[in-house]
Amino acid sequence: MLTWSVLALLALTVIKGLLNYGQGIWSETASQNVAYDLRNEIQRKLTQLSFSFHDTSETGELLSRAIQDMERIRFLTGRASLRIFEDAFMILITMIILIAMDLKLGLLVLLIWVQEEKI
Repeated sequence: MLTWSVLALLALTVIKGLLNYGQGIWSETASQNVAYDLRNEIQRKLTQLSFSFHDTSETGELLSRAIQDMERIRFLTGRASLRIFEDAFMILITMIILIAMDLKLGLLVLLIWVQEEKI
């Protein structure tokens, strides 16, 4: 029994690692594609602006702003959005298990959590 338990745990660990790897590749690809599209759109918009705008604007400031904002958006569309969904799913499953184990305690915890969120 112990051998099978260890092998099952090892198999689950390998599967989790493979899924995390796939998730990382998927999220990074999606965030890079979003960043690519946004960079092209920024470049298109900057080339359409008037010469007077470029005369009054500092090039370094425009580049710095574009790069920093792009990295923030890329992070948000990548790992951050997946973490939000993971955490929400984990909270939902935890509340279901807690309510299934003890209805009164689960509802009390849910009530306290909802009240804290309102404050």
